[in-house]
Amino acid sequence: MRDFLWRVLRWGNLFGSVHDPNNAKMNVLEGRRQLALQILAEITTAAPEAWVEMQLKHHRLEQAAAIEHIQKAADRVRST
Repeated sequence: MRDFLWRVLRWGNLFGSVHDPNNAKMNVLEGRRQLALQILAEITTAAPEAWVEMQLKHHRLEQAAAIEHIQKAADRVRST
């Protein structure tokens, strides 16, 4: 369930900007962001520890992906 909620929060652009030169698109993005903010408020009210666990898990996943990317790049450099 936490993974699903994290995907919804990312879809809602909670972690980024909604700015877009196209006003209609920016309005849609802002609507998504408002929904994501409401979901985040519900999560932190119902189970604040769940929000912390979600952040830690996805931070670790992002770190692991970054390390893997660096290792692959280093392997490519070594193989040339």
